Amino acid sequence: MTKSKTARNKPSVKKTSPAFIRFWSKKETRIAFGIILTGMALYLSIIFFSFLFTGSSDFSKVENLAFGDMDKIGSDIRNLGGAFGAWTSNMIINHWFGIPTLFVIVFIWFLGLRMIGAVKTSLIKVFVLCTLGLIWFSLFLGFFFKSFYEGSFLMWGGSHGYFASEWLTIRIGWSGTSIVIIGSLLIF
Repeated sequence: MTKSKTARNKPSVKKTSPAFIRFWSKKETRIAFGIILTGMALYLSIIFFSFLFTGSSDFSKVENLAFGDMDKIGSDIRNLGGAFGAWTSNMIINHWFGIPTLFVIVFIWFLGLRMIGAVKTSLIKVFVLCTLGLIWFSLFLGFFFKSFYEGSFLMWGGSHGYFASEWLTIRIGWSGTSIVIIGSLLIF
């Protein structure tokens, strides 16, 4: 009986969550961050689609250009995002995953809209679908549209698709790579 009396007389210790968690649990913080993400997705959408139409004229100005040298480009960039938009879209599309980079933008849209409260979809499901779509389409475009790369400003599958398809072709041949790509589509 004495044990229960001491347990009752003990002052309760209120557990508080860290400031970081309290900050992110506020509705205002989530909405503000969601608006920032949605704005970023809108900007990326504009510069990526602009790159698809104006990239041929901007390519020679931004290819192999360091980030700090963008001041030297001048004002003759046709991308709607200016020099930064042309450089960023060239870097992300040609040097990363190609046109399937649009899956990243789709995920950022969903993430921003989810934080605002406009959509109620599962972010894990969207993340998995966008990641698989990004990797598969990059490989598909890098393999089957390799002949379009010559003389073009646009690497359809990006460097990832190009080098991954080259790696597969060296190891299992053209027919084996075709079977892996088409088979993975059927499995998915």
